[in-house]
Amino acid sequence: MAESRTFGDESGLDGPDPPTASVERVSLEGRAAMADVERRFQQQRPQMQRTVSAVDDLGLDPTGGTPINGDFGAALSGMSNARITFPSDGTFALSEHVTAIPEGPVEIIGNGSSFVIPAGEEMKSLTLVLPGGSLVRNIVIDQSAEGAVQELSIQSEGVIRADNITIKGYAPAKSNVGPTGTNSSVDSMFSPIARASDAVVRVTNLTAVGGTAAGTHDDPDKPESAPENRLGAPMGVWVGQSTEGTIQLVNPTLRGWSNGIYGGRTTGRVEVRGGTFLNNFNAQTRIGGGSVVDGASMLLDDRQWSDKGPYNIGHQGVYAVRVDAKYGNQTDPVQFLNIKVVANSMRSGASLFEWESESGPGIIRNCHITNHLDRPVITGRPPSAPAATNILVNQSLIDGSSSAGVTNIQNRPQSRIQGTCIQLPNSGPDDINGAQVGEGVSFSKQCKSGSGLTNPKKVGSGGNISSLSASNASYSGTGYGAQRSANQGNWIGQLAAGVAQIMALGFLFLISLFGVVILAAKSLISGD
Repeated sequence: MAESRTFGDESGLDGPDPPTASVERVSLEGRAAMADVERRFQQQRPQMQRTVSAVDDLGLDPTGGTPINGDFGAALSGMSNARITFPSDGTFALSEHVTAIPEGPVEIIGNGSSFVIPAGEEMKSLTLVLPGGSLVRNIVIDQSAEGAVQELSIQSEGVIRADNITIKGYAPAKSNVGPTGTNSSVDSMFSPIARASDAVVRVTNLTAVGGTAAGTHDDPDKPESAPENRLGAPMGVWVGQSTEGTIQLVNPTLRGWSNGIYGGRTTGRVEVRGGTFLNNFNAQTRIGGGSVVDGASMLLDDRQWSDKGPYNIGHQGVYAVRVDAKYGNQTDPVQFLNIKVVANSMRSGASLFEWESESGPGIIRNCHITNHLDRPVITGRPPSAPAATNILVNQSLIDGSSSAGVTNIQNRPQSRIQGTCIQLPNSGPDDINGAQVGEGVSFSKQCKSGSGLTNPKKVGSGGNISSLSASNASYSGTGYGAQRSANQGNWIGQLAAGVAQIMALGFLFLISLFGVVILAAKSLISGD
């Protein structure tokens, strides 16, 4: 086995590992944005002056026998320009919330170590408030014990990175709302916060696939006292009003949470670059103005619903995307670029893409959307946003067996579909409601004229997302383990085998130095 390398010194075995994000299908402007964040991170990242062993130097118990709690938090809070390394086979018990605020940049190198939440505990696990240039790498938060559920938070006022973060285990739904609720302390599996306008928290390869009681939500058809009603389940990722800067999520994998990513209620920016989202309730991605989902894949299929917890979907339904800017950016366009959506089966929901009333304009470009549901692809509610609210669909492919139409957009003038192929049964201009039919739109057999995707090979995160088997997509056991092979017989391994791409830091620098200006100048509606 090759010697483990840590992200530290710039030479030899201690040199930097390249990030493992799949960026092949991310747009040019997306790759430029990623390169720019990497450049800024390297500018803030100092040479680590010392390496500290979590076991030998800090005295943390790697067997899980003694909780690390205050010892870890206190030691980390006094550090600067230090690398803290954990053993690859370490198990570290957390029995209470640990907050750490280092004095200067640090590197926390987990090497796959697990931080374990005890059975029956609902708690914040780690809150890491890190200076710019800090790195968190290869850690596992294990909530697989019965009744355990946690929330991890990584925050900064600078530019930091978190690579290869795994949340392991199933999170049960709890009655945490309503007059008899417990007001749960856990809102999401992961809550990154960029606390300044120029701050960035970049998270690469976040994996949380354990599933939850997805679909539990207040149901108006049942009394509030009903035990299966008014249930709350945690989100996958929450980005809220505390974020003023940018959260950049590169290649996340999220399944079965109450919203895969809920990032619409922030004045900051959420960037999703690549990634896979499966059967998250209420939406796979829920974002607002100024944010972007780029090069991701999404699956809606209730035949492959989690086998844990109540299956009641509730009144809100399940969507691929919800544009929600109720407390966020209502003026800048939200962008969906190079994404693949497959909607095979889902019991409730108004559409695949939904623009809320408070949301502003949006762009769907070079996306492949397959709709087999009895609902339209896009709905736009009458807007209350203060500026432009038009929706543009450009250079995309919409197919499937649905006969429910393409758009139902209300009171959003100048909305338009152009350069797009619509291969739905008996489709025609009458299937487009509330939007103009622009140049290059073709229907059914007319699509052979060449309209549609400008680059079919650059859509989604890779792999055949619609071919996932129910046995592999449903949860079983105590959670997905931290150690896995790309060739194992599971859907993550199969997807990863097809999409994993090593992108060297030198290449990132070249893009950043020579290509950012040109790439960022590309028109939002141009092909890619």
